[in-house]
Amino acid sequence: MSRIYWKYFMPMLIVLSLILNIAFIGGWSYRFVGEQLRSVSSRSSNEGIWCPLHRALNVSDEQWRILEPKLIMLQQEIAQFCEVMEVHRREMIGIIFMDNPDLDAIEKKKEVIRNHQANMQEVVISHLLAEKKVLTNKQEAQLFEMMLENNVCAGPGRMFSIFGQGTTSE
Repeated sequence: MSRIYWKYFMPMLIVLSLILNIAFIGGWSYRFVGEQLRSVSSRSSNEGIWCPLHRALNVSDEQWRILEPKLIMLQQEIAQFCEVMEVHRREMIGIIFMDNPDLDAIEKKKEVIRNHQANMQEVVISHLLAEKKVLTNKQEAQLFEMMLENNVCAGPGRMFSIFGQGTTSE
C-alpha cells in the first residue's frame, strides 16, 4: 500500500518542492529588483558610483560610465524575468491545486519555468562577460573572488546580490 502511495504522491511532492523554491527565489528577486529599479530612478547623475559591488571593485569614473548603463539594463531585464516567472509560478500552483491535477500540464509548465531560468542565466552570463572587458585584471580577479564567496548555493538569490546591493565585501 505504501509503495502505491509513493508512486502517486512522490511526483506531486517534487513539483511542490520545485514551486516553493521558485516562489522563494522569484519573490526575493522580484522584491530586490523592484527596490533597485526604484532607487535607480531616484538617483541623480552626479551621485557617483551607487553600486556597492563596483565601489568595492574601486572602478574608475570612466569604467563606471561604461558599466552603469549595462547594470541598469541587467536589473530591468531581471525584473522582467521575475514578473514572467511569477505568472508561471501562480499558474503552476493553480494546476496543482485542481481537483484532478493534469500531470502533463504540470510538466509543460515546469519546462516553461526551466526555460525562463536558463534565459535569465544567459543574460547574467552575458553581462559578466561584458563587464570583464571593462575591468582591470585585478578588478576581474576581485570580482571572481566575490562571486565565489557569494555563490548561489550559499543561499537563495545570492547571485543577484552582487549586482548592486548586499555584497559582503563592502
